[in-house]
Amino acid sequence: MFFKLLKDLPWMFAIAFIIWLIVAFTLWQKFISKNNASFYQKNKNIVLAVLMAISLTAVDIWYFVEYIPTHFRRDISKEQSIALSATDIVKEFQSNENAAYSKYNNKAVELTGEVEKVDEDSLSATIILRSDIPGTSISCRLKTKQDAVIGSTVSVKGILTGFIADQVQLSEAIITNTAVSAQTKIVVPKDSTATPLKDSAKNSATAVEKTVTAKMYSTNKASIRFFSHTTEEDIEATNSQVISKLNAQTGQLNFAALVKSFHFENELMQDHFNDKDYMNSDEFPKSEFKGILNNISKIDLTKDGTNKISATGNLSIHGITQKVFASGAITVAKGKINLKSVFKIKRADYGITTNEIADELEITVTCRYD
Repeated sequence: MFFKLLKDLPWMFAIAFIIWLIVAFTLWQKFISKNNASFYQKNKNIVLAVLMAISLTAVDIWYFVEYIPTHFRRDISKEQSIALSATDIVKEFQSNENAAYSKYNNKAVELTGEVEKVDEDSLSATIILRSDIPGTSISCRLKTKQDAVIGSTVSVKGILTGFIADQVQLSEAIITNTAVSAQTKIVVPKDSTATPLKDSAKNSATAVEKTVTAKMYSTNKASIRFFSHTTEEDIEATNSQVISKLNAQTGQLNFAALVKSFHFENELMQDHFNDKDYMNSDEFPKSEFKGILNNISKIDLTKDGTNKISATGNLSIHGITQKVFASGAITVAKGKINLKSVFKIKRADYGITTNEIADELEITVTCRYD
């Protein structure tokens, strides 16, 4: 652990070493100097010097461990970015995902497209940009809440975290330019998923389509939180850009998440989370669950109420797939379907060898299906 910290925070240890070196040198000079200072005065000087060294060392540790990681996050507004349309970047990933990932991974990109949806929560908001390629989109997790208008064309600048389930994802994003469409000017309220007004023919077609696909539910804003408790510290992170699909007829349940979309308050811990000794997200950028709700035939998703559920399936993390079992609940209220499950996994089962986190991790999954 000490050598890990020494590697990650060399300047913190260097400054602490210099502080104590100066104190030791100063005290040595006082002792070897030819003066008539009393024993009391010499001991007083030692105590004062040690107290000052302890205070300066504490400030040094606080600055590097607490202040810098939480106050010097990447400022995407000041970074140069690669400008593309929403459709163009999707095309690149569909054409050659590995090449596109190498080109854009962790880079600042500015994507332009039409706002399809806005999902707000207590912390921020996620904007979904429409692509001209059916079934694809751009998910932009905003750094702070900004106003968006469904149907408008916007440019969003953020850190590209990857491509999953036909969706490109950005984190730490900001809206840099807005050109509101003349046809639609609908201000999106909190937790709204309103869509632009369309002509009656299109509304009829949409109604027919919904009838045909009524048994399929999906969301772009599922959330996964992991929590680690050790005697040294508690660590937690949340990913609010998780994609989930539920087949209400067969019970097939899928979740897909990008590892780099997990957000920590402490940027140093976020860096650790993604490095080679931990999740190695450059090599294993995705995590997925594919399973079945065991008791779907007993649940009526058209009726308000809370139903206990259990799911069995394959969970892939860090390039390793393991069979898991999880229990939870589905709550139906006024047509809204909410799922929540809390379960535990062992990090060793997925080849995660770092001892910075607990052997057993608590995973909380929540989502509201459209």
